[in-house]
Amino acid sequence: DPFGGGRFPPRGRLREPLDTIVAADAVLTLDEEVVVESPGLDLPVYRLMRSTPGDRGISADAAGGRPVLALAGIATPQRFFDDLRSAGWNVVQTMVFRDHHRYDAEDLVFIAETAGGAGAELIVTTEKDYVRLLPLEPWPLPIDFVPIELRPEPFDEFRAWIASELRAIRGQSDG
Repeated sequence: DPFGGGRFPPRGRLREPLDTIVAADAVLTLDEEVVVESPGLDLPVYRLMRSTPGDRGISADAAGGRPVLALAGIATPQRFFDDLRSAGWNVVQTMVFRDHHRYDAEDLVFIAETAGGAGAELIVTTEKDYVRLLPLEPWPLPIDFVPIELRPEPFDEFRAWIASELRAIRGQSDG
């Protein structure tokens, strides 16, 4: 249900009412099945492709196949876990906390015990969760983050569209 049943958090996924799409210039979506059909609207639709770049955090190659516990306290943790597996991570255990969870020392003990019990040598998490875990250093096991990058596709078309929009805005401000 890409529109969360038309509900807002905590019961749904909408951040704004659906009718605000009339003010949109484009639609960016993770869902390949989203179709934007509305009379009078002709919006470009770009699919956001997910990847795990190795330019920051840790990459699957750098982990060298070591078994990991994947930890996530985000809205859709399964996507993160799927991204890790797709990138070649050796995920032996996953652990989910609620979105925006504030980790404490008790959580850290539970995470380390779970990782140890699963044979994990490393804990990998999202950038958001990594920042929330930093105040709890030193950690009983190594913890690192795996960045997730979203890239609109087709990328060249998106870049051309955004450049055109920016030129139009600049032209309006010159007048």
